[in-house]
Amino acid sequence: MLNIYLSMIETPEDREKFQQIYDQFEGLIFYVARKMTKDEYLVEDIVQETFYKIIKNISTLRYENDKEFGNLIGIMTQHCADTYLKKHGKISVIESEDFLGVMNENKNFEKIAINTITANEVMKIIEMMDKKYSVPLRLKINGYKSDEIAQLLDITPENVRIRIHRAKKIISNKIGE
Repeated sequence: MLNIYLSMIETPEDREKFQQIYDQFEGLIFYVARKMTKDEYLVEDIVQETFYKIIKNISTLRYENDKEFGNLIGIMTQHCADTYLKKHGKISVIESEDFLGVMNENKNFEKIAINTITANEVMKIIEMMDKKYSVPLRLKINGYKSDEIAQLLDITPENVRIRIHRAKKIISNKIGE
């Protein structure tokens, strides 16, 4: 299967980058897809969709460290699974799960946290949030720009900004309670 994916990529640098991603994160992608649905046929489709999305965005993906990039791959797989399952009239087996502990040690997270609330409490709020708001927020916190997030999630940059704004508002309201 790897050869088929590699044949879809134009430059040798991007092929090398994809092969590294494939070798390192194939297991994670399968894990997340299996968590989303217990149907092996659907798992295979979701994995292929995820790899296609990675190929489509290979030039914009930034691989700075394993943990942050693994978080991104987990988020992308979740998004592909949600989109695929909705498109085919199915529902995921799980509601929400933070597969990789997204942002547990992210230095930008301090911008969101307020003195009276811990990062873990904010993470719980984000985990309970509707995915259409939490996914763009998680990507933004991981350093992606609105245009990049829009491309990864197949939505407009303006929609990304609105969803991030609403996510921040949800966090603010929960903190106020």
